[in-house]
Amino acid sequence: MHTVAKFVGQLLMAIAGVTLSLSGLAWWRGDTAAGVAGAAIALGIALPGWLFFSWGRVAERRRQAAELIQTRNRFTIDEVAAVLRASSEVAHVFIADQIRTGGLELVYQQEMRGYARRGLPAAVSPPRPCASCGVVVTPTETGFCPSCGARWA
Repeated sequence: MHTVAKFVGQLLMAIAGVTLSLSGLAWWRGDTAAGVAGAAIALGIALPGWLFFSWGRVAERRRQAAELIQTRNRFTIDEVAAVLRASSEVAHVFIADQIRTGGLELVYQQEMRGYARRGLPAAVSPPRPCASCGVVVTPTETGFCPSCGARWA
């Protein structure tokens, strides 16, 4: 549907462009009343065309974001915001709506600032040196060094 809306919008804007050029030609030839009337008609055609085109583009981005949410096991809010070309708050609301309407089993993961399928382990953090013992290891899920038992900072 969004492809049809984009096409109709582009078609209406093209017709408005031709109408505007014809009204400019009429104005240039000295018929100002026809020029102004043609410009008003062009505006009346272009506005719905622009609205159809805008709606089609937004609908396409929403479909792509919904596809990302439904197919990926793990994603961040910023990834969805980039697809939607919106703020992270708008993306968060969009994700919540997708979870509610689609019955998706997603869980918010604070450390990655995103969502994951329920039952997946938390995002794996890369190995780094422990502040207490200096050994390069991956911290445990509870946040402790597996070598010396110190809490990660």
